[in-house]
Amino acid sequence: MVVNAVSNISGAFIEMLIKIKRLIISGDGAKYFIRFAPLIMSNTLANILWLIFGGLLFAVGYFIAGLAFCITIIGIPFGVQLFKIGAYMLHPYGYRIYDEISADGGCLSVILNLLWICCFGVELAIMHVTIGILFYLTIIGFSFGNKHFRMAYLALFPFGKSIMEDFLP
Repeated sequence: MVVNAVSNISGAFIEMLIKIKRLIISGDGAKYFIRFAPLIMSNTLANILWLIFGGLLFAVGYFIAGLAFCITIIGIPFGVQLFKIGAYMLHPYGYRIYDEISADGGCLSVILNLLWICCFGVELAIMHVTIGILFYLTIIGFSFGNKHFRMAYLALFPFGKSIMEDFLP
């Protein structure tokens, strides 16, 4: 399993380098590459380190829990949110958590968030805060601690949130 994960990561890294090369060759991508290449490379390296230092384990846990919830019809909305958190756990660098803007005011997401908090949201948030504090105790893990604090917010209120690519330079 670890060999497959490493080969997938290295394949994604090589694919990213090929895309950057195509942007440079096309001529239009030179400005994009000069501006965003350090950010893309640092996000890729940070995501690889994140997976090595526990992100893959957390993601697998969230995916297994999501599958368990999706077995029942009532648990499907919760399973989908667990899949969303698990996907964010695979690559948190280069992505942000945004509030979804809905036309209906988000009444259903408020009710589902309250149900989520009552069942297991607090425990997941406490887990991420605890791990974030442990990462803060080391200088190297400060960035990982920040990501765990963001994930604690997502684990507490997953409904009405979306994860989108971050294009900030």
